[in-house]
Amino acid sequence: MTGHTSNHRPPHTTHPREGSRRVLALIGLILALVLGGCSLAQSPTATPRGAASPAATAAEARTARTIPTPAGLATPTGADRKIDTVLLDIAQTYQRQGRQAAEQEARDSGVIGPNDEIRLTLVLTSNDTKPVTDKIAALGGKVVGVSGNLIDLTVALDVALSYVNTATGQNILQDLAAFETVREVRVTPTPEPKELVFPAGATPAALRSQLAAAAGEGVARSGADGWHAAGLTGKGVRVGIIDGGFAGYEALLGQGLPARVAARSFTASGALYEDETEIHGAACAEIVHAMAPDADLSLAAVEGATDLLRAVRWLVDEQRVQVISMSLGWDGQTRGDGTGPFADAVAYARGKGVLFVTAAGNEADKHYAGAFTDADGNGWHEFAPGKESLRVRAGAALQVVLNWDAWAGEQVNYDLFVYDASDKLIASSRNDQTAGRDPVEIARARTAANAVYQIRVRQAGGAGRAAPLKIITNTPLAELASAAGSLTVPADAPGALTVGAINVRDDRLEPYSSQGPTLDGRTKPDLAGPTVVSTASTDRAGRKFSGTSAATPHVAGAAALLFGAQPRATADTVQQFLQEGAKDLEEPGPENKTGYGGLRLGDPARAAGPPPAAPPTAAAPLAAGPAFADPFTDPASGLAATGEGRYDSGAYRLTPSAPNRATWSTYGARYADARIEVTVRLDGPGAAGIVFWQTAPADYYLFAVSADGFYQVTHFQNGRWLDLIPWTKHPALAGAGPHALKLEIGAGAIAVSANGAALGTIPKPAAGGGAVGLLAASFARPGTSATFTKFSVTPAP
Repeated sequence: MTGHTSNHRPPHTTHPREGSRRVLALIGLILALVLGGCSLAQSPTATPRGAASPAATAAEARTARTIPTPAGLATPTGADRKIDTVLLDIAQTYQRQGRQAAEQEARDSGVIGPNDEIRLTLVLTSNDTKPVTDKIAALGGKVVGVSGNLIDLTVALDVALSYVNTATGQNILQDLAAFETVREVRVTPTPEPKELVFPAGATPAALRSQLAAAAGEGVARSGADGWHAAGLTGKGVRVGIIDGGFAGYEALLGQGLPARVAARSFTASGALYEDETEIHGAACAEIVHAMAPDADLSLAAVEGATDLLRAVRWLVDEQRVQVISMSLGWDGQTRGDGTGPFADAVAYARGKGVLFVTAAGNEADKHYAGAFTDADGNGWHEFAPGKESLRVRAGAALQVVLNWDAWAGEQVNYDLFVYDASDKLIASSRNDQTAGRDPVEIARARTAANAVYQIRVRQAGGAGRAAPLKIITNTPLAELASAAGSLTVPADAPGALTVGAINVRDDRLEPYSSQGPTLDGRTKPDLAGPTVVSTASTDRAGRKFSGTSAATPHVAGAAALLFGAQPRATADTVQQFLQEGAKDLEEPGPENKTGYGGLRLGDPARAAGPPPAAPPTAAAPLAAGPAFADPFTDPASGLAATGEGRYDSGAYRLTPSAPNRATWSTYGARYADARIEVTVRLDGPGAAGIVFWQTAPADYYLFAVSADGFYQVTHFQNGRWLDLIPWTKHPALAGAGPHALKLEIGAGAIAVSANGAALGTIPKPAAGGGAVGLLAASFARPGTSATFTKFSVTPAP
């Protein structure tokens, strides 16, 4: 037998209580906050967002020492550090200047919507949601959705600002933050369409008229018209379209859309659109219909992360879609390495065999990247030598997202400020990352169209390591834009087919089309789709439909054509087909601008070729390894004895060498149905357990337990964790062990137990087999070690 170790991102990304400070996994986990044993929050200390800073000598070409320090902006203390500072600023304005001023500030900051409600997201660290949702209702809020460690809620502006708990003198925000297991009280991040420009004076009808011509161009350019002529129209296929609004879709039924569509809203308001300008989703649906005219469509409206997962589950599990098209992105909300709640929603769909097609984003000219630099030690980031401001030319509203790579390890705290040309502070975000918050700051403000504003970043709380940072705005930067790494979220997801944008007439890459690589080095986008740019006539009419928004549904519609042509096709084979047929555009081979190239369906005879091989009806006979027990006294018994794994006095110890790391070691023999047993003790926060059915370094199953009493059965495949049993609490797993684990794989089921107690039984996902072994995973904090004894494997007779 032979042994080896490997490492990758551990399964803790779906564990409810441990993990890095990134938002942990959405899928299958129900987390919440514990109501008792917490200290009360202090009163807000932040000053109004609009407070002016001292005048500066000039808005341009300033030296480091003339940058003014914002005046009167106190740092929140106590439990208030969990609350977004924009919320504290609005509450302080309410106290000092009254309701009207607070409402205006909330609107300028993008905190409230048309219903005068604030939508909040609670990031939690516990697994009992009911006490929390009950408390939210008692305080006058409404729970919108619960997914993983996230609770989305809405609260009326008046309730949020005027409510005072008579016992504590706190408002609702402080009452929520006071709970020990609330990690953050944040404004729910909303998605950015990718994109549909709706200028003043343009009507939805005029835009749709232009869109109809645009869709026809894309159909011809991709070759879909030839497939239609051959009778390949997507019949029998259902496509899901996720968007923020579908205004006017009803009038298109039987014309630009199928006669009947399924539609459901997962937003707080329950509406498919809030006003007549929100036609972005309907426009995307029209392109899918133009590409695959006989495909059925299901429309889902979303806003936040919990909406997205609920929409994906509805589309996948109830609507039975084969393709999802989403031309939205949540800029800068996660690390950019394919982790986080939005990527988990993609992984859920792909794990169920659904092809998730998503936009790369339109941020290539709105993205800045660089390591924090402070050569003169004054605390302000230098975008270039001696330059401590980044200029941006705004539209009617400006959003700036600051994101830096400190999701694990040493905490780094940066603050974000936006000034106008006269050096007046117009927006800021000063959240305290040392309180355990994600390394993200978001500042929004109402701005004057075509005016220049200045973005600044300051180190907060003293010196720290210089973290790589990025800034993403909703309008092009006036300087120092960096296209590389400008992907939106979840375009970075491993399970997504990510789409860039090329000009429909000449296949040139559009200058705004976001580019890879992902932060962990993967090539994205995967393909580029045709998009429509303005012409002389459309410019005169003041309308344009372009962006990766238009490119994405072209690719999704092409996928629907292939699913219709090849009933046994899979998401993997459809993506491969589209990539192999693409027109190579940039440097040879896949690259980070257009991926495999421009969408080309080619001759419809390609679809009549041999379909993917059907899965075998029964597994090929497996020559199973022998019954085997390892007392871990002989370093030659089959496991790796170097690096992170070692034999230790009748035990085998695995010690991940860094936070957020999984390491495993397997034996050389292969087993199918078998009983596998081991005893494990965990030292430090983390998880450990039994690897089984391993067929490749990135393809195996795992039965694991955690140091805080949870267990899980999951499948790791191509960078994604696909849960068979999500992390589940069980009393048999109290403490760090030692825990006697037993895994039994039988004719039709997999059963797991610990310390003599049955934990769970699930249907066996498929006939299979592979290597067996051991795994240990660290979470965000270092110091995890797993000690194994009494390992044995017994093949089924």
